[in-house]
Amino acid sequence: MIFPNPVSGPGPVSLQITLSAPASSVKIEIFTTAFRKVNQIDLSNVSAGVTTVPISLTGKGGTTLANGLYYVVVVAPQGRFVTKLLVLK
Repeated sequence: MIFPNPVSGPGPVSLQITLSAPASSVKIEIFTTAFRKVNQIDLSNVSAGVTTVPISLTGKGGTTLANGLYYVVVVAPQGRFVTKLLVLK
C-alpha cells in the first residue's frame, strides 16, 4: 500500500510492505508505463510484519518524477508484488 496516492506534491510518500518471514533483501523498483526503470531502492535485513519504506519521487539522476502513472514493484522472497502510484503536481 502506498500513502498518499495520488501524490500531489514533494511531500513524503510511504510504501507499506507486509512480509510473513524475515528477508535478507527486498528490492523496490519504480517503472514508467513504458516499463523504463526510473528508480530502485534496495533494502537489507527486513523483519517480518509491516515495514514502512519512504519513497523518493526522484529518478536515478535526481530529477523529479513527471506527472503520470508509475508502477511500483516489490521483489521479495515471497514473490513479486505490483502496485500503482499516480503523481499529480
